Amino acid sequence: MITLKSTILGVALSLLLSFIPQFTSAADPQDQVIKDLVKHAQYSMVRISPTGKYLAVMIRHEGKRAVAVLDRQNRNNVINLVAFNGDIEVASYRWVNDERLVVDKARKVGELDRPRPTGQLFAVNADGKKPLELYGFASKQQQFAGAFVLDRIDDRHILVQSQPYGSVKGKDYLNELLKLNVYSGRTKRVRRGSLRGSSIIADRNQQPRMEIGISDNQETIFAYINAQGDWQQLVTPFETGVQPLGFSKDNQQVYFLGALEDADNPAATAKRIEAIWKFSMADGSYQQVFAHPRVAPRPVFDDDDLIGAWVEEYYPEFVTIDADHPSAQLRAALTNTFAGAEITITSHTDDFAESVVAVTSDKQPVVYYLFNRDKGQLSKLLDSRPWLANYEFNQTEAIEFLSRDGLKITGYLTMPKTTSNAKPGLVVMPHGGPHARDYWGFDHWVQILSLHGYAVLKINFRGSTGYGKAFEEAGWGEWGRGTQHDIIDGVRWAVGQALVDPSNLHIFGASFGGYSALQSAVLEPDLFKTATGYVGVYDLPLLFGTGDIPTARWGGAYLNKTLGSDPNEWIKQSPARQVNRLKTPIFIVHGEDDDRAHFDHAKALAAALDAEGLNYKWLTKDGEGHGFYAEENRLELWQELLSFMKTGEPKLR
Repeated sequence: MITLKSTILGVALSLLLSFIPQFTSAADPQDQVIKDLVKHAQYSMVRISPTGKYLAVMIRHEGKRAVAVLDRQNRNNVINLVAFNGDIEVASYRWVNDERLVVDKARKVGELDRPRPTGQLFAVNADGKKPLELYGFASKQQQFAGAFVLDRIDDRHILVQSQPYGSVKGKDYLNELLKLNVYSGRTKRVRRGSLRGSSIIADRNQQPRMEIGISDNQETIFAYINAQGDWQQLVTPFETGVQPLGFSKDNQQVYFLGALEDADNPAATAKRIEAIWKFSMADGSYQQVFAHPRVAPRPVFDDDDLIGAWVEEYYPEFVTIDADHPSAQLRAALTNTFAGAEITITSHTDDFAESVVAVTSDKQPVVYYLFNRDKGQLSKLLDSRPWLANYEFNQTEAIEFLSRDGLKITGYLTMPKTTSNAKPGLVVMPHGGPHARDYWGFDHWVQILSLHGYAVLKINFRGSTGYGKAFEEAGWGEWGRGTQHDIIDGVRWAVGQALVDPSNLHIFGASFGGYSALQSAVLEPDLFKTATGYVGVYDLPLLFGTGDIPTARWGGAYLNKTLGSDPNEWIKQSPARQVNRLKTPIFIVHGEDDDRAHFDHAKALAAALDAEGLNYKWLTKDGEGHGFYAEENRLELWQELLSFMKTGEPKLR
């Protein structure tokens, strides 16, 4: 039986809370809602050391991410703070042994693209001693490359993959698998890759066994080490986009997430949904480990062990694959304690005596707990956003409807609490990508809108991932048509269910969602009261010449595949080329240093509106990228957005 202690344990809150940034209290409670919800999480990535002597916590410190180390044997005092100067912050970290941490550095960028790892590694003892620039241009060896930690080898060594930053004499550098000493920074090459830009996959004994690369036309190329020790191309039975997950315990099989190319199976061919497979390197046979009839699973590993998978057709559900694994058993035991929540085991001691558990739901940001197996006791550690602990957030429900051409579409609806019989306004919020998907869970954007009285609708339109290759490909070439029809049909479904006020409909989205906001307003000029594009793309031909997509080796092939190769179609599906059809008030929000949806998109849309003599609202920020990162800019965005939706000013004409 699991007992839950209500007291907060294990964290020196009196010290850590001093790092929380504070806003001046607002006179308007609704304004305070925004201020509280735009703050970055104060605590994340809580991990216990291998023997349980220490806890490490990612915190916000001086506007950046840092790691605080707590000594559990000394009244949980904070004994070290790992933080960096300038624009460098912590991307991630891991315990190598009970005293040594390895930290991945990052540079902070926009909200939608999380702080990006630089590939520079730093090592330090838990008590702050023996700091070392471990790998990269700041290290003693001054490698002109980035390294990404793959696995722990022993108490002194980790396995990393090195990725060079450039090329010499016109020849591409090849990635390398390296054994890295975490105390000295010395490296030993384990294997050099043979495929350009590839990933080398090691087995459970840290021996290189497989390599995966992507060709210029986005085809996946596999190779494996044959009996002679040479790389040999491996042909798998899966479609492009197959993902190797890791080796089985006996090192004889490889787990894959992929969809079969199986013309003899009509059901599989119709939806082509990814499943988890086990592939034998010895004889080339494959066996299905787990599949869901409608959605792709999200595999869950504990270190190198495949223990289960999340599936989410409507709500997240954990499916156990290895019922004997201690982490799977703990997760099963906690299911009743945290009914309806998502549970993640972030770390555990080597003997599984203690585990750190993260719990979240649609109405609750992440909360961390410590589970003691011997005592059967669960103790609360901390809230990731402690200032939100007393809020009563609104519930998110899964919904489903049929598109105009009969395609089954799912999504999520969050209704505000109301004391009157009046129906709320609706904000439809298309996700980015477009080849991504929305999930059930806590969303601070949704809660800001909901706590201000709006219903919020999120739709997994055609082109979204996770529902099978056929569903994803249904959105190719249909960015401005079929995909937008699904969004519009979802709005009409909500109106038809008498859930929302049909005269108070809004559309707001970021990235591809920003494109959808403008394109849906073009297709349905009389439907929306306002349309807001946030870091959106608005002129599709610009995608082929600006931003970071065309500079990527796979960029041109990706755009031709998902947009089509007909320039006339790009123009037809570009909202910046059709502003004469608009009737909806427009709000354009953009980061001026956006390297994904280049600022040129916002300028092109504004120029088109200016040429037509149309009014619009405009908010851009110098130094911001693909989504505002600075909390003061996020605050201004939401204050201006809510004011815009309330008044619809300025009018377009």
